[in-house]
Amino acid sequence: MHLISGEFKENVLISALHHLVNSEQNLEYNFILQITKPSKTDKAADKIRLRFDDLLAGAGLYSVNTVAETIFPSFLYKKEKLDGVYTTYPEIVYPEIKKAPGNAKGTYAYRLVRGLGAKGKVINPLELVINRLKIQVKNSAIRCAFELSMEHGNVDDIPDSYPDSVSINQNDNFTRGFPCLSHLSFKLSHNRDQLLLTALYRSHDYVQKLLGNLYGLARLQAAVAKELGIEVGDLVIHSTLARLDTHNGLGKAKIKKFLEETIS
Repeated sequence: MHLISGEFKENVLISALHHLVNSEQNLEYNFILQITKPSKTDKAADKIRLRFDDLLAGAGLYSVNTVAETIFPSFLYKKEKLDGVYTTYPEIVYPEIKKAPGNAKGTYAYRLVRGLGAKGKVINPLELVINRLKIQVKNSAIRCAFELSMEHGNVDDIPDSYPDSVSINQNDNFTRGFPCLSHLSFKLSHNRDQLLLTALYRSHDYVQKLLGNLYGLARLQAAVAKELGIEVGDLVIHSTLARLDTHNGLGKAKIKKFLEETIS
């Protein structure tokens, strides 16, 4: 187990990659990342992101923003607010996105807003969680963690008592690959003035996906916090298996060179 904490997403990325480059077999079990200012950035962080995007592009890999949008469609949220996320994305945007080879198994953004209850009833997990959190913000007697499961499991139709677990989709038996993100946990801070988000990954490619994942999760967290009228708190990533995967055109030597130039 290893813990890394930092203010910005890019700083945590660099520390995480540096750890994996020097780890046995270039992997880590139960790698925990804490970002204390997930919605913030500075000039140094922006520079790291741009250079890392260039590194990904040179290997023909998806950009940071492309990966981020598969978790939360921030472009639609900016234009249409929750209507865009709840309706436009699953009904208009997603059918086109799914045609891309990399999205054949779906996207997390779709699973956030479309799930099935045990009786076949279509539910919107993200909407349910936001509605429950709104109640919790106003009621100091209620304190729960609201969960979104990205994997399989028995799903009950949502009763009035507001259970704290909602499954986004079912019947995934893949040992690697999508969905690597398996669980999201939303909590309010002690004073109920910040939204905390924890994401659990079962297998995590830190080269191709980590920074995009951090951006997507941070945007999701910021959107939910905005709907609640509160601030953004810590973003925590728990990767049960973190990997320094190599790709065509982006091997370990290039990653080490990137880190050396960034840290120096």
